[in-house]
Amino acid sequence: SELLERGLRTRFFPALWAARDALFAEWSQLRQVMLVVIPATIYAVAVGYIGIYLSSAIFIAWFMRWLGKYNWAKVAGVAIGMPLIVYFVFEKWFLVALPKGPIEQWLNL
Repeated sequence: SELLERGLRTRFFPALWAARDALFAEWSQLRQVMLVVIPATIYAVAVGYIGIYLSSAIFIAWFMRWLGKYNWAKVAGVAIGMPLIVYFVFEKWFLVALPKGPIEQWLNL
């Protein structure tokens, strides 16, 4: 068993056992990851409740304004334009229904 473990360490998976005391990431790096993971998780959950188009518009606007620091004109153009493009490409051209929320159902989209 010890021989097998030593062989695996040295020959096949040396990176798994290298520097066990080393940090995987610094706190500032983990913060950067969480700045993306948390909103992405909220977006994924929101798709089930408010549909893909509205949640995508909010998600895009949030990221553009908060992380990208773009002006409101660009934020509005992209946040409204991208869901419209996705709607026409998937729903109208490819005839693939994407998750809809109450607003899309109310508008009969």
